[in-house]
Amino acid sequence: MNSYEKYNLNKYNGLNNCFFSSAITICDYFGVDECKKGIALLYPYSIGNTTPIQLSVENNGENISELLNLSCVNYLTRNCQTNLIGTIINDLDEKKPVMLYIDCFYDSMSKFSFGRFHLRHYIIVCDYIVEENSFWIVQHDYANENTYTYRKISFKELENCYYGGLKHFKQKKSTYFWFYKSNDKDLHTKSISNNSLLYEYKHSTDVLEQFLQFFFVCVKENVSDVYLAPFVKNFNEILQVKKTLATFYINEVGESDNLTQAVSKIAYAWEQLYQIVKNESRTINDISKSISDIIGCESGLCIKLGKLFE
Repeated sequence: MNSYEKYNLNKYNGLNNCFFSSAITICDYFGVDECKKGIALLYPYSIGNTTPIQLSVENNGENISELLNLSCVNYLTRNCQTNLIGTIINDLDEKKPVMLYIDCFYDSMSKFSFGRFHLRHYIIVCDYIVEENSFWIVQHDYANENTYTYRKISFKELENCYYGGLKHFKQKKSTYFWFYKSNDKDLHTKSISNNSLLYEYKHSTDVLEQFLQFFFVCVKENVSDVYLAPFVKNFNEILQVKKTLATFYINEVGESDNLTQAVSKIAYAWEQLYQIVKNESRTINDISKSISDIIGCESGLCIKLGKLFE
């Protein structure tokens, strides 16, 4: 069948979300790119509970399925307690890509955990060879965790990886997913989902603005450097997330894409603020301009993301 050749393996896994990276690979199989273009929506700003207050940007994993839905890619789960091999083959024959949540303790390719300790991991099952009693799967290249690779796995070993995980991990978590592409005309909830997901990110930019204005007041009122020091560390943490997002867009969407440029501008604006705050000779005007740049760039990104899912 060679259907596995349709999968794009040039994945950038710097976002450290195995499920999402695998889902993007499946989106590429369907020829859908809205999901990866909208990934910035999964990283809204929020305020922590520390003193002084801290700003954070964290992946909202619960919204991944909603972003997939917006992109017209959906998945359903199966309670596959028996007949794993037959179920997978049937789904693949019906052009339904399959993702499994396996236990690397039983995966001979995972030299780090094989036979040593139990570790869960997502893989894509994309083709099968009945004559060899084996599947083609997509998973991390264990020699380079930021890339993916094809490999063969025997029916028996995959059963061990799957059922072994079910036996060891007692929590009720989905382990079998099959994906399909929806027709735009049949996706009646698209506008509703769009409003909620985009609204959350827009609201987080309001939180960002309030936080940066608070920081500006602290600087303007000449609070001690001891009080300002946590802001320097906090801004660096935000900067690293924004750099990672920019790299993701460059690798997945391309440098010339307008969303890539918008996300890259945000990373650059945070770099400027971080460098200014680190510098003890910082001026109020420099900080004010840098804050305005960040807020302006985020507003521009919201507009572009809104147009993506119109």
